[in-house]
Amino acid sequence: MRILIGILSELSHERRLERMAESLRRAGHELRVTWVDNGTHPPSSAWPKAELIRLPNARAGRRKSYFARFMRQWYRLLHEERPQAVLAIDPPALGPAALAKARLGYRLIYDSREYYIELPTVRSRPVIRGIWRCIEGYGIRRSDSAFSVCSSIARELERLYGVRNVGVVRNMPGYSYNRDSVHDRRRLQQLLPELGDGPVLLYQGGFWPGYDFAPLLRMLGKLAGNAARSQLVLLGDGPGAAALRELRDTLPWKERVHIPGKVRSDLLPELTRGADLGLIPIPDLGLSYRYILPNKLFEYLQAGLPLLASPLPELQAIIEQRDLGRCVSPQDESALASAVTQLLDPAWRVAREEAFARAALDLCWEEEESRLLECFRS
Repeated sequence: MRILIGILSELSHERRLERMAESLRRAGHELRVTWVDNGTHPPSSAWPKAELIRLPNARAGRRKSYFARFMRQWYRLLHEERPQAVLAIDPPALGPAALAKARLGYRLIYDSREYYIELPTVRSRPVIRGIWRCIEGYGIRRSDSAFSVCSSIARELERLYGVRNVGVVRNMPGYSYNRDSVHDRRRLQQLLPELGDGPVLLYQGGFWPGYDFAPLLRMLGKLAGNAARSQLVLLGDGPGAAALRELRDTLPWKERVHIPGKVRSDLLPELTRGADLGLIPIPDLGLSYRYILPNKLFEYLQAGLPLLASPLPELQAIIEQRDLGRCVSPQDESALASAVTQLLDPAWRVAREEAFARAALDLCWEEEESRLLECFRS
């Protein structure tokens, strides 16, 4: 089947979409994917050039109309390509795809990567929120199938738009768990030659508005015993990076905080194996954040890391039910310090070896991709 995938992205860090595309290729489908050329971030090497369709940078010019420019370009492309099936990712791609479907007659599959109308930048603007809600509702009711990244968002979409059978395709990496390679620090030490020999607390992701990493940095001063030697490594970039480095430089233990910036996504699995604890300090900024189930959770599991996360429902359902770590407020320095001390205890981790091995086996893309393929078959 000829599948056209529409997404407003430069395709530089779309790990989930890369895995989905590879699964569809292996199933015998022919793919074409939109690539929004923003002039700064080229697509990752995972994308064959032959299947990319370059769209001009929709952000060029007036920022307020860049969504409209992308949607117009995408609508024209649908008529030019005339695919047999369309995978529309998020409302900006869904709206035009639902409009064109009536004339072109393709199968339409909707992928809701996040609770779009509950994003902080959307929910705080009632008129904009209402527009996206109308677009998403119009599109999902005309889709042949739809899925999201977690069951909470899938159930919200069903309730909000009166649709049924919204599926779940979680954002999971491939299976790579190897208990013999846990805590292999070679790649992490190559990236950070100044890294100390204490336990490594790792965060990978963005430094976005609303995220507050200050309690994590200050928490290092509350640790005792072996945990007092802990090194905090924050891999990523974003609007808050400069302020975070400024805060780091004011702390007496600044040499134990490492903020090297963004790293290539294909290097993350090896870097993650060098850590001792995986951090997911996500703020509760509305339903889109509350229901988050990020890729980093599953990457930490494949690396065998104990997990310290915010007490959000989707995170708690995996971490606490499987006894893989702790969920505490990312603002509570004392609770963070207590949890780090517990999770760095070698006896705690050894007692749960089988739980970690089972979680890595259950929560990987090899187990998840059948859900994706079913959306194209059903």
